[in-house]
Amino acid sequence: MPEPGNKRDRRGFQWPWLLLIALVLLALAQAYTWPLSRFLSQAIPYSFHAAPTYQTQPGAPPPTLVPGDHLQFYYWCWLFTDNLTGPSRMFTNPYEFNTFLSPGLRGVYALFPFSALYALLRPLGPLTAYNLLVLLSFVLAGLLAYVWARDLLQDRWAALLAALCFALLPARTSEVAGGHLYGFVAFMLPLCLWCLGRAWRASLAGRRAAWLAWGAGAGGALLVAALLDPHLIYYLALLLVIYTPLKVLLHRPADRPAAEETKDGGRPWLPVLAAGLGLGIFAYLRQWPAPGLGFSVGQLFTCLALYLILIWTLWLLLAALVRALSRLGLAQARAVAAAGLAPLALAPLYALRLVWDLPHLGAGLLLLLGAWGLWRLSRRLRPIWQGPGREAAPLLRPLLLPALGLALAAAYILGSLGPILAPSQAGGGRSLAEAGFFAPRLADLFDSRMERLAFLGWVLAGLALAGLAWLGLARASRLRGAGLASLWAGLGVGFSLLSLGPNLPAFPLYGLLYRHLPFFNYPRVPGRMLLLGALFLGLLAAWLLREIRRRWAARPAAGVSLVLALAALLVWGYWPPGPPGLSLASIPAGLTTAIKKNLPTGPAADRRLLELPIWPGHAHQSSLYELTITATRALSVNGYSPLAHRRYEQEIYRPLQGLNLGQVTPQALQTLRRLRVGLVTFHDDDQAFPYWLSAFPPALSRERLQASGLLRPLFLEGTVFLFAPQLSAQPAQVGGLTSPVTSLWEAPWLQRDTGRLVEDEEASGWGLLFAEQATPGGPLGTRLPRPAGNVALAQAGRDRPGLLSSRPVAFFQPYRYYPPGRYLARFRLKRGPGEPPGRIEVRRAGGGPMLAGRELAPEALPADGRWHDVELAFSLEQAAHLDLHTRFYGKSDLALDLVLIGFAEGAQPPPFYPASRLWRQTGALVPDPSVPGGLAVLARPQRDPELYLMHGPQQTYGPGRYRARFRLAAPQPAPPQALLAELVAATDLGRLPLGHALVRGRDLGPGYRDVLVEFRLTRRCELGLRVLYRRGGPLKLAGAAVERLD
Repeated sequence: MPEPGNKRDRRGFQWPWLLLIALVLLALAQAYTWPLSRFLSQAIPYSFHAAPTYQTQPGAPPPTLVPGDHLQFYYWCWLFTDNLTGPSRMFTNPYEFNTFLSPGLRGVYALFPFSALYALLRPLGPLTAYNLLVLLSFVLAGLLAYVWARDLLQDRWAALLAALCFALLPARTSEVAGGHLYGFVAFMLPLCLWCLGRAWRASLAGRRAAWLAWGAGAGGALLVAALLDPHLIYYLALLLVIYTPLKVLLHRPADRPAAEETKDGGRPWLPVLAAGLGLGIFAYLRQWPAPGLGFSVGQLFTCLALYLILIWTLWLLLAALVRALSRLGLAQARAVAAAGLAPLALAPLYALRLVWDLPHLGAGLLLLLGAWGLWRLSRRLRPIWQGPGREAAPLLRPLLLPALGLALAAAYILGSLGPILAPSQAGGGRSLAEAGFFAPRLADLFDSRMERLAFLGWVLAGLALAGLAWLGLARASRLRGAGLASLWAGLGVGFSLLSLGPNLPAFPLYGLLYRHLPFFNYPRVPGRMLLLGALFLGLLAAWLLREIRRRWAARPAAGVSLVLALAALLVWGYWPPGPPGLSLASIPAGLTTAIKKNLPTGPAADRRLLELPIWPGHAHQSSLYELTITATRALSVNGYSPLAHRRYEQEIYRPLQGLNLGQVTPQALQTLRRLRVGLVTFHDDDQAFPYWLSAFPPALSRERLQASGLLRPLFLEGTVFLFAPQLSAQPAQVGGLTSPVTSLWEAPWLQRDTGRLVEDEEASGWGLLFAEQATPGGPLGTRLPRPAGNVALAQAGRDRPGLLSSRPVAFFQPYRYYPPGRYLARFRLKRGPGEPPGRIEVRRAGGGPMLAGRELAPEALPADGRWHDVELAFSLEQAAHLDLHTRFYGKSDLALDLVLIGFAEGAQPPPFYPASRLWRQTGALVPDPSVPGGLAVLARPQRDPELYLMHGPQQTYGPGRYRARFRLAAPQPAPPQALLAELVAATDLGRLPLGHALVRGRDLGPGYRDVLVEFRLTRRCELGLRVLYRRGGPLKLAGAAVERLD
């Protein structure tokens, strides 16, 4: 084995070695995404790892179709091939957002030129080509990171670890699995830096043609990055603005005289540690004491550790700059840099704010200490300062072509994307709260289970910390490349912390950049910067391994063994916690045929397809409609893009929004006519019609649209209905059609500005405080950390007057629209003795008018210490969000358990609950005239996951003995012991089972049979009837009934 950095290790590319690394990366890609390779032509990934009920079962095909960005990515790949070989023109998107608005409002043309790679693979099959791109992303990311690291370190074994870090990083692989282009083309980051580094090397060697070629490569990479992904080019430009000046400044000619570095002077790291601890205490004091926040050891430790790492990294970078710009050796440069940072150790003087209220004390103290540090630094540097001279010219020349590429990239972004972005729904950027919602948290960097997948890995984090320690504590004379390693450390730590967005209050840099750096407020997911941080931390880790191998030059096998052992640990640490989520990527064949039969398709078609529910353009549910386009080439009113034009939302979505809830307005009818809608699909499932879209299941909207006369049924397959719109008829009034489901709001789900949450085992929502049972009917699981209780309580003399409940808790906007109709709201309340405690109101959301209100007088709410349902009747002429106010006067105690809203016509439970009219998570709808409503739910083990075939209705039942009758059939014989379903009668949204039964193959036949579940209610509560499919065989469900036994 050659010594790291010798001629044999530096020569050429060594293509066999690159091929071997590519094969290793491909094998790891298959292992990390398994069982994707078994389903290359059947499904595509949608998630880094799936929930257990969505995981692909051995020997079974992928279970379901899941909307998301993966379908959007597939659509754009398909579109490019359609531009090449189909009827659409090149670089056009005629299919989605096809309306009477200008064609220029349809959004950007995405994925090109990356989609050209898909087109090359397309002859292997549409889904196979997509999945090969997923696997190739591992190879490309790893290979480009390898060649860049090897070019810098001249050590192929150390570079191998950097390649694995970047290729297998969960933050990258999760982007790929989710269908985000950023993860696929992340290899552009090391590619650009590699080209730039090669250009610098060629320029220093005086090879003009070479540095021009490599500089053109870097500029071309920047331009391609701009064509591919705005996030990629923005973060790459931000990186280069920092990286290139520091790289030029850190260049030190070999002939520059330097002081002797035979021994290090003193312990310069001691004042650095003191400065880090001082700033950590300062950062903690900036947050404490705050109202309601006591002393926190964990928060103090976080601040101390954070600023120790930050100041240590800053010290290393500052020492490298001092060495490069002076005649000092590294040991002396460390001491000078430490002297400049030492005054920061006095930052804890900020504690004076606890006893002395001085305005701007923190800012003034930091400015004073910073100025003192700069004075100390300049006093030591002035006699020996040399600065960059002519020797920097060879490093500046190669920047001309990358600068040109960056300028062209900026021109493209501002000229082509800017006019689309400014008037889009994302125009103006994202709010800081939105960025915080999507950003990971500090703990996520070390937790592989978190959904945000910001896991750095203990191997990478440990090696990076060891590299930082080695840079600061090792004898300066023994270090090679310490200046560049310090730069990599600074970039790695900085971008890793920035990836946390505003979720790290102790490090306010993200907030400063958000407010002052142009366009920094546009990205919604700060975690994407973690790829930059991990790339440089991986390079730092590889540098450390190179230094160790250099020390062990006499024992090369030991160095290789260390690298391989760490690589194995890294692969194991990044191993996914479960199989990836796999989604079907096709619509039913019958639906495809029916659409093509009843609607002209292709770019020149004169009729359009409308799919319901309609979304404003940026919701991922619309990706299902893009899949319809790939199968039919129908011109779709719908579309999916974060850059959908505001006019689309205002002139298309809002007029048609009422159709989602079954309401046909004159404006909607006029818009449908202008759009020349020839077919309408309605998706009756919780993937396209999630529970937060409407307070009631999608069946109500569909039934109202049909009853209005607007839609004539044509076809049904799965959960998708196909209708012919009757645009010449005047829609009938359908307000009398209601749903058997009750909308339920637990107290913790409602915002409040007074009172607190407390626990009450006899109130609703008690079961929601605990994890689910391990076995059906078993004891509750462990207590969940949040919420603090299931009842909102305000006490006289303790809590100020205010709202004990107001609007539902939601991040972006109020949700659960209520369609037009007559309603009955019930507030479950309890009060203490004394004067009337308050008032209840139902209002339109957002400060709208009051729809109904009532004082909590003794006749409405007796002071007997028991829970009472206080009713409010109201009506809605138009669909609306609701605010549910429980106003506390502060004169006597008041407690809120929950709020129930149902149709006034459904105040009494119906005799039978059809499964098709309740909420469902799986199963297909099939016509069945023997079932009320004419539809049954059919589940098949080859298609449907282990989810609920029905759940609801959350109707209120009083204390007593009951029997639930679940009406089921087995359309095909199943083995006698095969488990078909689990039947549960429960309260607290299924968390507290009251009775259950297991249904096996021997229990059912081809005709319907009633399976009984008896249970007892000890208090008034909301009943849920749940059928959990267990995939033992086909199962048909009609619904359920509840009868009282006493």
